[in-house]
Amino acid sequence: VHYGFDLAQFDARPVRPGASWLPRPLPEGALVVGTAARLVPQKAYDILLPAWKQLREQRRDVHFLVAGTGPEEAQWKTWVSRQGMDDCVTFLGYQQDIRSFFSVLDIFVLSSRWEGLGLVLLEAMAGGKPIVATCAGAIPEVVPDGQAGLLVPVDDQEALARAMERLAGDAGLRKSMGDKGRKHVEREFPLDRMVDRIMAIYEDGTAFRHPFH
Repeated sequence: VHYGFDLAQFDARPVRPGASWLPRPLPEGALVVGTAARLVPQKAYDILLPAWKQLREQRRDVHFLVAGTGPEEAQWKTWVSRQGMDDCVTFLGYQQDIRSFFSVLDIFVLSSRWEGLGLVLLEAMAGGKPIVATCAGAIPEVVPDGQAGLLVPVDDQEALARAMERLAGDAGLRKSMGDKGRKHVEREFPLDRMVDRIMAIYEDGTAFRHPFH
């Protein structure tokens, strides 16, 4: 039974306008790439941040946002500083209002090594954002590859960078994938479908019968 996403609740929450809530202003005309994930080994920041550096070397207009906290936060802030990327990477810490975070993004990226589902991907797609993510866990069930986003192998820095470069260079593709992702969430992950499927399991009852009865 897939997770049921409450799109109505997501849409109803107010979004802080523009990027005025950010700790520092985004450069005018910046292409904004972001992730929302705990700073832990599972999320593979050791792959993501070097891939961002590759993208930055190709496009000077890119700015990166990290929403989240975790035990590796100080480590990766230091790494960003040593790479001379303080001007283009902003660590936002924990974000209560995730819709405002998504509202300023052009591309959402998740570089996980494993995932049970990847709820944040549903939130990003509900916000109409194109996705770049790994094929970890259930992510291929959540993000239709080539439609709502681009999926790459786990721990493949080069593939991650290439996928981001492809979306960064094609505004039409970003718009198309963002629209398809929103429709995919509406169609495949509505809250009422999850409730119906759970109720069907209970009503069927076979899942609760002892195997020897």
